[in-house]
Amino acid sequence: MRVDVSEVMQLGSDIIHNAEQTLPKAKLIIEKTGHDMVANAQAVAPVDTGHLKASISVDFDEAGLGFEAGPTAYYGLYVEQGTSRMSPEPYMTPTADHVLPQGVHAFEELGIQIIGRTV
Repeated sequence: MRVDVSEVMQLGSDIIHNAEQTLPKAKLIIEKTGHDMVANAQAVAPVDTGHLKASISVDFDEAGLGFEAGPTAYYGLYVEQGTSRMSPEPYMTPTADHVLPQGVHAFEELGIQIIGRTV
């Protein structure tokens, strides 16, 4: 069996050589994706009192390269997944299914900019 990782090594080298311009762009993609998660989740969240919808927010890590998005309302997971007494009303899962592929696509486009071609 032969394994060739030369393209992976080249991508790593390209990223390192272009880090100065790549890192800020990557942070922008992460930031936009996190804020899009909040906006979409708030748009589709079920509303009774409005507390669940209002509690949906995003927290970015210190490096700006990751985030957590979701509600701070203690019952958010129960609404999402349901209980023995309540049917699920998903709002975060459909949001992730809709928004995250857009972020992945943005990173693919950034990768094309870095290496100048598709892999």
